[in-house]
Amino acid sequence: MTPEVWTTVGVGAAILAVIVPALLHLSRRIDEQGKEINKRIDEQGKEQAQFREDMAGRMGKLEGLLEGLREAITGKRAA
Repeated sequence: MTPEVWTTVGVGAAILAVIVPALLHLSRRIDEQGKEINKRIDEQGKEQAQFREDMAGRMGKLEGLLEGLREAITGKRAA
């Protein structure tokens, strides 16, 4: 083989020696960020569920107050 071939092989190996670890590191960072995003999404879902429960309770209370007001105004009970 000619010296040019060996030079080309050596340069290719050197490039791979730099690129492969960088890609592995990038892959690890992407995985970590994916886990963090999933954790945040789960927390957001829990907060949203709690908000819905709180609002349902408040709406029930408001409905009761409005029903009492209607009865006080009209003097009739709801069916």
